[in-house]
Amino acid sequence: MRIISTKTHARLDYMYSILLINSPWIFRFNDGSVAEWLPILMGVALLFLSLFTHYEGGVLRALSFKTHLLLDVTGGLILLTAPWLFRFSHEVFLPHVALGAIAVIVPLVTKTVPYNRRIAYSVW
Repeated sequence: MRIISTKTHARLDYMYSILLINSPWIFRFNDGSVAEWLPILMGVALLFLSLFTHYEGGVLRALSFKTHLLLDVTGGLILLTAPWLFRFSHEVFLPHVALGAIAVIVPLVTKTVPYNRRIAYSVW
């Protein structure tokens, strides 16, 4: 069931990217390791991805929204498995798993067509 509108998803993208960038300090794992830098880099990447996506939050609109959602899920899976892929699970893993799970779940419940375009495709 897709319950999140594309407009809401755009807002969530920007808030989530800020959370990712600040997560090492919020969750206190800012020790200079890959555990710290991975969410920061992914947050910056999400900011750029959002700016280039063709949706209500995009500025340049060069990338389709469906591609954006695919990249969201891919990034979420990387973040979710990062503690084991990069071997820092003995130091910290819960923030990465939780933030990765969010990045996987949200795109799966987001509508893929904006409301104004759904009306245009209506049978009426």
